[in-house]
Amino acid sequence: MVKKFQSADKWQNQVTKQGEGLDKMKLSNKITILSAIMLSTVALTVGCGTTSRYKADEFGAKQEGKMDVALENIDKAMSDMGATKKRAMAKQAEVMRLGKELYNDTELGSNGQSCNSCHPGGGTTGGEAQIAKKMGHGPYALPIPSLVGASARFPKFKIPNDEVITLAQMDNNCIRMFLAGKRLPLNSPESFYLATYVSSFSNGDEIQVAGSEK
Repeated sequence: MVKKFQSADKWQNQVTKQGEGLDKMKLSNKITILSAIMLSTVALTVGCGTTSRYKADEFGAKQEGKMDVALENIDKAMSDMGATKKRAMAKQAEVMRLGKELYNDTELGSNGQSCNSCHPGGGTTGGEAQIAKKMGHGPYALPIPSLVGASARFPKFKIPNDEVITLAQMDNNCIRMFLAGKRLPLNSPESFYLATYVSSFSNGDEIQVAGSEK
């Protein structure tokens, strides 16, 4: 009988040790799983913050907020289309006015020139525009094109950017290269104003995106 109890004690000890081993394995597995989850979370956070090919500029959040308001304005706009059209025309006219001011503003650059200096009324003075050597490149002399119909060909590939760009980006090219000014943030009101006014020179023109060499 003593041997049986001793065997039972040994069996109990073995069971206890096995139970402790299982508890340790479970704890180890939990730690491993928790670590994997934490690493995955960090990887996703870092990935979303640094590897996305689409990055908002400094005006991104503000613009996103304005776009969300569009949904909230639908009911109000649809309830009185007459008032909505009047408001739309008034705002469009105001943006055109502000864009024209920028187009003729010599303070947009630093060399005393404005967009209108080379493109009076959206046309061209002819001849060439100089990229001064003091800009750190060149000097280069490039033909001055007319802006009539120009916006109908954007987005398009431009050599200085080595990629397809928008009209607003092209405006920035001119501001930087020919007016020796600072680029307008692409989602800023000023960028929209200037692009709107420049686009008005193409009213009635056929859109020729991708394919035109002008």
